[in-house]
Amino acid sequence: LADGPAAKIAGDDDAEPPPGDWHYITARDVGPRGGKVRIWERGRGGEYLQVELRIPRRALEDEETIVMAVKGWDLSELVIGFGPAGLDFKRDAKLTIRLGKGQVDIDLDTLEAFHDGDPMPVRVRGTRRVEIQIKVPGFSRYSLGGGNA
Repeated sequence: LADGPAAKIAGDDDAEPPPGDWHYITARDVGPRGGKVRIWERGRGGEYLQVELRIPRRALEDEETIVMAVKGWDLSELVIGFGPAGLDFKRDAKLTIRLGKGQVDIDLDTLEAFHDGDPMPVRVRGTRRVEIQIKVPGFSRYSLGGGNA
C-alpha cells in the first residue's frame, strides 16, 4: 500500500493512480480469466476496512492493469477511485466494502449508490460487521450517500 497521489502503486511500477489525494493505492493485472483487487487495513477496537473489486471471467478481453485507490475510514468519508478511466466490463464487476459497525455513520436503510448520477442497487448485510455490495459495469463516476445515523 502506498500513501498520497504521487506515491508508487503497490504491485505495478507503470500504473498511474486516479487523480486525488489517496490513503491507500494498489494495482493488479487482470485478464480474461478474471481476478480481484483488494485493500485491507485494520484499526483498533474491531475497526477495519476492506475494499475489494472482483472481476468475473470473460469480463475483459485483454489483460489490464486495474488500479484501485481509497480515501477515508468511516463510511461517510469513503471515496474509491479506479483506473484505467473509461474501462467497460463485458460482465459487471462487484465492489464489496466491509467495515466495522463503528465506522458506519450513515443510516444503512437510506444508503444509495450512483453511477454517473443514476441510482444503482446496493446490497447491505451484517450487523456487527457491515458488508456493502455494488455492481460495477465499468470505471466512470460512482458515489454513495444517504441519511445520517
